[in-house]
Amino acid sequence: MSRDIPVNRFYAVVTGFFAALFLLAALSLLLVGSWAGGGVCALLAAVYAAVSVRYGAVVHIDAGGVSRRRLFRPEERYAWVELKEVGIFGSKLFHKAGSDKVGTLYLYFSAEAMTEDERFSMVLKWPPKQIHFLFDRRHLELVQYFWGREVVSYNTGSLRP
Repeated sequence: MSRDIPVNRFYAVVTGFFAALFLLAALSLLLVGSWAGGGVCALLAAVYAAVSVRYGAVVHIDAGGVSRRRLFRPEERYAWVELKEVGIFGSKLFHKAGSDKVGTLYLYFSAEAMTEDERFSMVLKWPPKQIHFLFDRRHLELVQYFWGREVVSYNTGSLRP
């Protein structure tokens, strides 16, 4: 039993669309002689393309462990025994106390056990270096099947794994 999961398919498609749009605008502006405008649009296209590649990364989960493949980057792989922490976090750190509006939920894998402050820092310095992807209950069940230990929750509101 294994599964390939994109980090965040929706964000990857949207940012890819804007990258293509800015690239088209850059080419149009360069053709009419607007070098400054074309350069700015080309720069924005590159930024959006980089974000799209990051969100379009694919996380593979199987009995051997967890791996992440990104375009033009080597595969990052961890066996289940190498992982020290698996958890869920909400991306919106600053919200009213007791509020369930915690932002987008992500499932993450860490090779190091983390404290509350380290988890806060992980979410604050977006995007996290840890392998992560959009939370889904089905994916959590698959991870729990292989992980077999507690899944940590940080900033998840009323969600409990």
